[in-house]
Amino acid sequence: MIVRGSFSRAGKFDAETTDNALQLLKEAMGRFGWLTSIRQVLTDRGTQFYVNKRDKNGDADSRFEDFLEENKIKHINFDNFMNWYNTARFHESLDTKWYLQTPDIAFWSRLPEGCKLGMFLNRMETELNGC
Repeated sequence: MIVRGSFSRAGKFDAETTDNALQLLKEAMGRFGWLTSIRQVLTDRGTQFYVNKRDKNGDADSRFEDFLEENKIKHINFDNFMNWYNTARFHESLDTKWYLQTPDIAFWSRLPEGCKLGMFLNRMETELNGC
């Protein structure tokens, strides 16, 4: 397991566990806490970071999430980051003609019309057939 942070240090572990993730966070807080606090942590939905099974209130027993909450650290999941990265964040190097495009806009603007039509028809067929 490799957990990376903006503090330019990575922890390499033999197993992807909550204990290892917490160890690395605590180490970063100890080493760099005098300079700045950790405000956000970006993870995937791995079980060491995130509990998928929650009660009706959205609560779950997660030591990692509890630690983040206690230390006022925002937990950003990778899928949220990817959505922001592809659909909200402008990327100036995607096209020299049109600036301020997101990767999503750039993808759809470059996709041939026939492909767009084919994707639309496939989706409609799938939805109509209830698949």
